[in-house]
Amino acid sequence: PCILGRKELYIDDLCVDENIRGKQIGSRLYHYVAAWAKERGFDYITLRVWDFPGSAEGFYRNLGMKSRYLCMEQKLEDL
Repeated sequence: PCILGRKELYIDDLCVDENIRGKQIGSRLYHYVAAWAKERGFDYITLRVWDFPGSAEGFYRNLGMKSRYLCMEQKLEDL
């Protein structure tokens, strides 16, 4: 989609089985998608990462991704 004049490719899920993580499979998948998107004129790759221990946030930061916005929530039963 085009948001604010940017052509963005949104990654909904990029999953690697936990039994084979650490073998650069996720990095290779990401770089393949990035090259594919660049060849087709996309300006950015965007995705969402869950914020909890063991999440993939560090993985994506190591690939050079940066935070663009913060999504916050509150469980209504906690009010």
